[in-house]
Amino acid sequence: MKAKHWSALVLAAALLGTALRATPQETLAAGSQGRIGLETATLREAARMFSPSVATLREGDLVTILAPEGGWYRVRAGAVEGYLHSSCLYKKADYDLGAAGAGAGEVTDAERTAAARGFNPEVEAQHREEQPQLEQGYRLVDRIEAISIPVEEVARFVREGGIEP
Repeated sequence: MKAKHWSALVLAAALLGTALRATPQETLAAGSQGRIGLETATLREAARMFSPSVATLREGDLVTILAPEGGWYRVRAGAVEGYLHSSCLYKKADYDLGAAGAGAGEVTDAERTAAARGFNPEVEAQHREEQPQLEQGYRLVDRIEAISIPVEEVARFVREGGIEP
């Protein structure tokens, strides 16, 4: 493998390791509900990033928290149980933006909606226009995002490097 590909792989593994070790700021309690906050999320057999998939969930899908486990949750989605990384979930109340109402704290409903949708292309275009001094950083992120490494290669790297969480 070319050196630049290994550099990208090392960066991806480091970022993945950091994300996997991160614990949520607020743990969702057993019995509570959460909603998927990503376009898609993989429900896994075990609390490991490369564990086999048991289902694919979509943004807005409701899950019941069975137990928090570090940065992961054991959840039930319909009749299927499995593990989701905490980064995939919003507390149900936080996701149900209409319930928040206008004027709750310092955050507007428009900001809540944008945050729930994520940093999409429209938000990025507006931010780039408003913050031209960040253009070099955006170009770097664009280069990183353009790197494509097959998941099998990342899994092998993680296994061989002994860094599987």
